[in-house]
Amino acid sequence: NEAAMALTRTLATWMSSSRLSQCSRLVANGVTGWVSCSALPLVGSREDVGGRRRIVSSSSGVGQWGSSYTKDYTKILDGRRVAHQWLKEIAEDVSELKTQISRPPGLAVVLVGSRADSVLYVNRKRQAAAKVGISFDLIQLPEKVSQERLLEHLDELFLDTNVDGVIVQLPLPRHIDEEAVLEHIDPFKDVDGFHPLNVGRLAMRGVLPAFIPCTPLGSVELLRRYGVEIVGKKAVILGNSNTVGIPLSMILRDEGAAAVTVCHCTARDFVNQVESEGGSNEAATMYLEDGNVRAVAHACLPPLQAGGASTGGGKRYLPASCLSSIPEVTKTADILFVAIGYPELVKKSWVKEGCIVVDIGINARPTDANDDINEISKQMLANGCPPTDEVEIVGDVAFEEVSEVASSITPVPGGAGPMTIAALMANTVLSAKQIVEKQRKLRFRYTFSNEMLVRKVK
Repeated sequence: NEAAMALTRTLATWMSSSRLSQCSRLVANGVTGWVSCSALPLVGSREDVGGRRRIVSSSSGVGQWGSSYTKDYTKILDGRRVAHQWLKEIAEDVSELKTQISRPPGLAVVLVGSRADSVLYVNRKRQAAAKVGISFDLIQLPEKVSQERLLEHLDELFLDTNVDGVIVQLPLPRHIDEEAVLEHIDPFKDVDGFHPLNVGRLAMRGVLPAFIPCTPLGSVELLRRYGVEIVGKKAVILGNSNTVGIPLSMILRDEGAAAVTVCHCTARDFVNQVESEGGSNEAATMYLEDGNVRAVAHACLPPLQAGGASTGGGKRYLPASCLSSIPEVTKTADILFVAIGYPELVKKSWVKEGCIVVDIGINARPTDANDDINEISKQMLANGCPPTDEVEIVGDVAFEEVSEVASSITPVPGGAGPMTIAALMANTVLSAKQIVEKQRKLRFRYTFSNEMLVRKVK
């Protein structure tokens, strides 16, 4: 059929290109295979098949395209394509705003140090801002900068009338109190949505925050634009950070999910526990020994100090043995969100058939075990983009095997990541709109007060 022929032509062209190295696994000797959605170019035939990837089995040699879910099909939730459309809409808003405020909306990013994951995300934010016409200002500070000096830089940005949104790229070095920094941010320029005032308002029913955290916002927007119904579904969130898991649970609650379960799991604590127990847990030992470098964006954060803001308070250490109980919970999910920060932690056995899987985790590791990820990160910052031949980016979900049971799944890269960036741009534009509205109200009050004064004089 035409769809199959189109895919064959696409694969033939793609396999002859340099992108072959990005292929997850191809069909060989009748073994079921999957191609990473992020590696495949977007072509017209993709629209014809509803964004589905086909499995070829040894029994038939060919598969059948279908519009409804069976165990042979998994729909790829293409964050890149959806984010591209969202950014086009944002660019239109930016053009309209320029006529109202005589300048583009402004976003300022404060980067402390040069962590590989932070550099990667800052560069993507810069590129997205340029694409939609948002002014982007990067304030890069040395890793050993004092907390006092960091706060001074933030105060300058809060007073800058050309800056509508300010974010501090997380995580911060351990000598800086992350909680104090987040509380210091102006909640009305807090386009990351991390200020306690915004998170607290999100937690309340019927009360809107100034901004919603970008990763939860982008993840839910991705589902919405794919027509995924959340009302009445059982949602499970693997990861309980204050930046993803907790606000995401509140959004899903407000979206009408029948039940929202948040698994108490923090990746760095989990590693520490395994080390203290001598690596007794088989799954955790594998991740400690395989040379993976966990490079999280601000989506999945380790605890930085007691009561750290990013992971939440309360009991934060789980015995490594608790890992065995998590699949029992994740297998109840109609929609599973994963944001824990371990490469390919979630396996096929963790997911029930037909589940929708949103992989929010992002992990970077050198393709060569002898390479230093810190040195690579410096190159990334200097070049303005990640050296894809030196760094491999994977998610928290074992994409290939989980795809065999999931009805829909996000790839990494190319899933929740682009939607997070687009959500940040949307929040920045929202901030500029809010400033315009405040100015309009002030002008109205000023005009009204003058009129009343004139009436009294008369």
